Amino acid sequence: MRSDRTGVAGFFEDLPVLMFVLAGTCVLVASGVLASEANAQKDQADRLHRLASRLADSLMTELYLARPGLPPSVSAVCATALEQVADAVAVGCDYYFSLLVLHPELRYLCNASNKESCAGYRAASASRLVNASTDDGLVAILVVKVVVW
Repeated sequence: MRSDRTGVAGFFEDLPVLMFVLAGTCVLVASGVLASEANAQKDQADRLHRLASRLADSLMTELYLARPGLPPSVSAVCATALEQVADAVAVGCDYYFSLLVLHPELRYLCNASNKESCAGYRAASASRLVNASTDDGLVAILVVKVVVW
């Protein structure tokens, strides 16, 4: 530093050094915030995917519990209280599920949701295929589709 009796010159000589130190600190803080935000979003997406899979598995289990030892019947699917199972599994999240017959004919069976609104910004889905029996003895293929948000 040059000798300055008022001390002003020393302050102005240290400003570039201070600027570089502050810029480096800002870069480190910004990268830390972005990394933690990315991890939080990934954790939330993983949690939603696990919830969607658990809900689809619970709905399938409930279909099989209606007739122990036998495949579920297409006619009894809508009589099963699937909304209660979904409400018990998807606590704190919104859901929509639907059941369709894919074979021998494409047919809608039922659906349920706990909200009137559509899916939010972050959503996850899962689907499961289930063998079922029809009233005339044929094997039907049901699909259980679940969306949680």
